[in-house]
Amino acid sequence: MLFMISFVKDSVNIVFHLSVRFDEERNVIVANSQVNNSWGEEERKTDYFPFEPSQPFEMEIQYEEKYFNVTVNDQFLLQFMTREKTMEELSKVFVEGDVSVQNIRVETLSGETNKECEELPLTT
Repeated sequence: MLFMISFVKDSVNIVFHLSVRFDEERNVIVANSQVNNSWGEEERKTDYFPFEPSQPFEMEIQYEEKYFNVTVNDQFLLQFMTREKTMEELSKVFVEGDVSVQNIRVETLSGETNKECEELPLTT
């Protein structure tokens, strides 16, 4: 059992990829990026795993200068240093796997809600 969230720039660049894996020897969270179709070194986290199968959670992913900061249920989960120089060209966010998404909210740095993203319907 697993789910993944990917912030995609284009077909060969994934700026941030977060994989939550329940099915390894130990529950693990993996963060990585893909630059020019090459995956970087995985950053693995096993000391704190706030997820339970079939249990709801709230995840917040913030980008601040060079880092993605991830919190789950208002608790800090991890920080991932981006390997991409610019974040202005993100084209897609993918959520895949064994997870049911109830809501996605995208905000700009100024705190304004991105209405175009907010109005997109979620499909399961």
